[in-house]
Amino acid sequence: MSFERVYGPRHSCFDRAFNLYQNSFPVYEQRFKIDQIDVLSDCEYHFELVMSEDEFLGILLTWETTDFIYIEHLAIVPEKRGYNIGSYVLDCLKQSAEKPVILEIDPPKDPVSIKRKEFYEKSGFIESLLTHKHPPYRIGWDAHELKIMSYPQISDEVYLSFKNYLENHVMKYAEAHRS
Repeated sequence: MSFERVYGPRHSCFDRAFNLYQNSFPVYEQRFKIDQIDVLSDCEYHFELVMSEDEFLGILLTWETTDFIYIEHLAIVPEKRGYNIGSYVLDCLKQSAEKPVILEIDPPKDPVSIKRKEFYEKSGFIESLLTHKHPPYRIGWDAHELKIMSYPQISDEVYLSFKNYLENHVMKYAEAHRS
C-alpha cells in the first residue's frame, strides 16, 4: 500500500476521490468542490490517495503544522472496508509523525459512532475530555459538537493551538468563512 499526494484537480483520481469524500461524510462536514480545489494549493494540506499499486482504496486528508498533524478526513472505498486498510493508514501516519496526531469524531451516541470511536481506540488514539465545537463549512449550518481524539494524548496547550489553527487557517477554505 502507498500514498499519493494530489496537488490539483487534474489528477486522474481526483474526481473519484472527491466522490468518495462526498459520499462518506455529512454535507455539513464537507467543503464545496471549488473550496476543495482551492485548499490543494496550501502546502500544509495533504490530500492523499490510499493506493495498492494502481487500485484506489481511499483518501487521507490531513494538515501538518510544526506542532501536530490534523486528520480532517479519512475514508476507505465501501467495498474495501473491513480489511484493516484504515488501521494500516493510521499506523503509517503515527509511525512517520514526530508530533501528535489529532482527529475529531462524532460524540459516541449510536452504534455507528461508538464503533468509530472503538476503531480509533484500537489504533491507540485517546479521547480528550475537552468540549469541542467544529465551525461550519457551509453557510446555513451551525458549529457542531465533536470529540477530540489524539495519538498520543495532547495537552490543553496543544489543543488550544489546534483549535486556533482550525478556526483561523483550516476554515478559511470553507464557504462559511470565505472573505
